[in-house]
Amino acid sequence: MYHQRIGTHMGSPISVILAEITMQRFENEVLSAAPTSLKLWMWYVDDVFAILKDRDVDGFLEQLYGKHEAIQFKMEEAEGELPFLDVMVKRVGDSLVTNVYRKAMHTDRLLGFGSDHPICHKKSVMW
Repeated sequence: MYHQRIGTHMGSPISVILAEITMQRFENEVLSAAPTSLKLWMWYVDDVFAILKDRDVDGFLEQLYGKHEAIQFKMEEAEGELPFLDVMVKRVGDSLVTNVYRKAMHTDRLLGFGSDHPICHKKSVMW
């Protein structure tokens, strides 16, 4: 038996909506109190990409940790490049350059059209 203590049950139709509302509210609170050196804040589901001055990182992380007990962050610092989702973001001078990023475990295998998956899944795969 599992007792859900916080949030909604996985698979519930309303869980996606409530998660989005929660993250929108969380983001508004965080950004309203963010340091002025925060130059970029992007997030998708559970990944955040942020750019700010080194001197403000620790204080900003403390703010993030204190906003919601169930939302935790893990920070990765970059020296010139950092993967975000399927994109490698590189700093070149004052600009950001992007390229496709593949994890080491990526196999380049796609869903075969002859498989037993639903046709809607097969049509969503780029050929």
